[in-house]
Amino acid sequence: MKRSAAENELVGHLVKGGTTQSIAEVVAREILRLSAIHLQMCIDGCNRCLEPAEEDAKAALERQIKSMGEGMPGVASVEFGGDPRTCTVTLNLASGETNSFTGRGWKITVDERDMKNLGDYWDDYLNPQHEVPDYSPSL
Repeated sequence: MKRSAAENELVGHLVKGGTTQSIAEVVAREILRLSAIHLQMCIDGCNRCLEPAEEDAKAALERQIKSMGEGMPGVASVEFGGDPRTCTVTLNLASGETNSFTGRGWKITVDERDMKNLGDYWDDYLNPQHEVPDYSPSL
């Protein structure tokens, strides 16, 4: 499958930060997929009150994205926003590079393809057995 412009940019930043090309490609794809889920959860949260279990599910997703992002060389931190009119996941790159008008962080732009392929995303995070995988690079 052809990579989106957002995916190519993210791979480039991860490689520039010190991640290998092959790991950067896998991590970028997963961050974009998870960011699409996060965006949809934020949209849901703006359209209705999330149930407590859904709030917990969103927090679990944020922990997963944070673990993955901050486990990558060159990523200083990960921030989340709840306004679905903009990007809801931001990587703060150690280089200080930004794609934001605010000058803060690298906003993860969600691709339409990722939004179309969400499936029943709540099921993945409402499962009480859900564990956050360890994405720390084992180089």
